[in-house]
Amino acid sequence: MTHPRTIDEISAPWVTEILRGVGVLRESAVVAVDVRAIGQGIGFLSNRARVTLTYDRAEEAAPASVVVKMPSTVKEGADFAESTHVYEREIRFYREVAPHTPVRVPRVYATVMDQACDVFILVLEDLKDLRAGDQVAGISRREALACARTIAPLHAAWWKGDRRQALPWVPTVERQLDDLTITSTHFRRAWPPFLEEFGDALPADGRALGERVSEHLDHILAEFLKGPRTLVHFDYRADNLFFDDSSRASPVVVLDWQLLMWGLGAYDLARVVGGSLPPEERGGHHEELVDCWYEGLLAGGVTGYTRADAWHDYRLGAVMAMLNPVLFCYMFKTGGARGTALGAAMVTRLFSDLVECGAESVIP
Repeated sequence: MTHPRTIDEISAPWVTEILRGVGVLRESAVVAVDVRAIGQGIGFLSNRARVTLTYDRAEEAAPASVVVKMPSTVKEGADFAESTHVYEREIRFYREVAPHTPVRVPRVYATVMDQACDVFILVLEDLKDLRAGDQVAGISRREALACARTIAPLHAAWWKGDRRQALPWVPTVERQLDDLTITSTHFRRAWPPFLEEFGDALPADGRALGERVSEHLDHILAEFLKGPRTLVHFDYRADNLFFDDSSRASPVVVLDWQLLMWGLGAYDLARVVGGSLPPEERGGHHEELVDCWYEGLLAGGVTGYTRADAWHDYRLGAVMAMLNPVLFCYMFKTGGARGTALGAAMVTRLFSDLVECGAESVIP
């Protein structure tokens, strides 16, 4: 089978062959496709399209539409993805981890991976009937609590990396930080241009905390590497989530597993609480959110990890999450007006979170 290289090459015969190959279609065939790009201004590592399908006959299991995810056509994104194997990482997550892990993800119709030809394609359930998270708009405290409850079972299931040898393709946090050039040297180099671009978005005391982080980042990075390790989504934020208001058991669907790593689980919590929850929603409720995640760990069988440990690690995670908009502020412009708004929202929220959660306690 010849696979498309871009979303513009998605065709009715290809979708028919893909869906027949996995048994979704038996009698019908796709005779027309309507391909619409989605997700612009949200990420730069992939291209995604909603593909609406027209069939030659009705078939009960035939989806009305699917989402196709393919490699980025932006050179910087494609080059980074190739060097860090993020496309392989996500496909293998859906193949090897998702079926055995208590976290809700989209239904996977098909995965295509031909590394020799640089072909990496996901054909996923279209979640258009659910409510997409929006990083710029932010999420509510109720949704943030649902996010904490959602990610805790994943962390608990893989706590301390007891089955790490079964997933050798998942990088360690050391490798992840190296791949992303998250170092004290790069932070200090990025800090002045970041202030020039987003300094006005910093909350009171945010600049001073950022200066302290810059001065002591080597120590903070060393502390971040010490904690108990588990599978970490690493990009756990509103733009990578869908909300199902009709489901009490699994109200959050988690997408975009390209940056999966072995590291500190509390980072995921700090990423979504700090970056997606507006300060007016978050203010005064850190204890409730951290406790919600911690109780989920205990319910999942985690032992030897105290509530004080959870708080310490959340604060470390908050500092590490704050590094993202500083180190990668240049990328926000690639998303146009929406990317610029995303950058301003992340900066305001993540730096406010540092102040509110008491992150100064983990900064020497």
